[in-house]
Amino acid sequence: FGRHFGLADQIRDAIQDVTGAAKTLGKPVGQDAGGGRWTLPLVYSYGASGASDRKACLLRMERRTAADVAWIHAFILRHGGAESAERKAAAELDEAALRLSGLPESVCRSALFLLCGRPASRGVGTDFLPREPGPEPERHSEGAGFGSLRRAGGDRP
Repeated sequence: FGRHFGLADQIRDAIQDVTGAAKTLGKPVGQDAGGGRWTLPLVYSYGASGASDRKACLLRMERRTAADVAWIHAFILRHGGAESAERKAAAELDEAALRLSGLPESVCRSALFLLCGRPASRGVGTDFLPREPGPEPERHSEGAGFGSLRRAGGDRP
């Protein structure tokens, strides 16, 4: 489980380094290309590109100026590297979830399924969420997931 989940997390981090915004991520973007790291989105794009783009990519990965990093990000987007890497991350999450399916049902297993973006499991749902002392939450039908839990009186748990 951990290997597959960790790979998916690393891949998605590399995608966000290209497609994300520093303000949203809480860290600068472009760190991978700026640091000379060949991430999966870049490797996929390199494989999908022609000879002249490959040559330019190699040169820009050597220099790594701000303009080079911007070109590398455009290169990744132009050649579908982010999308290909996202498919690989999803496949790794599928494999992580598959590894969990052989374990007995438990609160921990359900939480790990949720981390993989899967339904927790039969009958467990969000029952593992910690609750503050007080009135039992009421379930409302206006939405699904965590947003559908409300405390008596209308405020969220």
